[in-house]
Amino acid sequence: MYQDKIPKNIAEAVKWTNDIKLSSPSIFEQDTFEPLTFKPTENLVDVCFIARDILNRRDSDEIVLISKAVNTISTQGSSLLLTLLKSDECRESVYSSEGRSLYFLHHFFDLSSLKIKHLVWSEVFAVLTLMQCAQVKFQAEKDYADDELSKALKQYIESHALQQNAEIADSLARAEVLADIQTTQKSSSRKGGQTKADKYLPLKDAVIGLFVKKYTDCDNKRAGAIIEAELIEQNNEYLKLSNSQDKAVQFATWISHFKNKKLKLSIIL
Repeated sequence: MYQDKIPKNIAEAVKWTNDIKLSSPSIFEQDTFEPLTFKPTENLVDVCFIARDILNRRDSDEIVLISKAVNTISTQGSSLLLTLLKSDECRESVYSSEGRSLYFLHHFFDLSSLKIKHLVWSEVFAVLTLMQCAQVKFQAEKDYADDELSKALKQYIESHALQQNAEIADSLARAEVLADIQTTQKSSSRKGGQTKADKYLPLKDAVIGLFVKKYTDCDNKRAGAIIEAELIEQNNEYLKLSNSQDKAVQFATWISHFKNKKLKLSIIL
């Protein structure tokens, strides 16, 4: 299984991008690509039908939000993804389809932070599938100029149609498999005992956010101490959420949990 190839402490090598709170515009924010009604190209009609069936309890606004989350995860997790792919010694290249990339990264992100009721990962992959189908439709309908550059671009896109279809099939397959195993799974990916700890979430996100941006080369204890000092210097309002007498130790514990995928980072759009 893919997840078995992910080293437990892989996050130690991660260098995340600075614009972690940004996401690319969603293709579904264009008037001609309403996610539940746009007409796909002929060869993708069945694919869209299956993806929309998986999303049968979602409205368009929710799907747009999920699509923006997909873009955010891709942006935030780009360095992490590269580290994960390089960790597989059997791979000769670090190329990964969009579906496989999202599969690798979904272990590190918390869907409950999106505040979409009962959202599960199979639905996220179904949205990715629809996004890819919409992109194919967009490219098919695009008008190209007669200059040599435009002709070359059109030829390139047409030559990669088979690869696009393979990527879409990969995304849909992951959505269907996850739908089968998540039918009884609750929306929150957080495990038991987290209800009491919910009050700490903003502080945890602040701590882990600083860790992945600046201090992955430090051990847990040192990173916890540095982050505590930095938050104090910032007069961070979330520090008051913790009554711990030794916040550096508390922060070090959270960092350890993140490295071992027991604590996940909120998706901030």
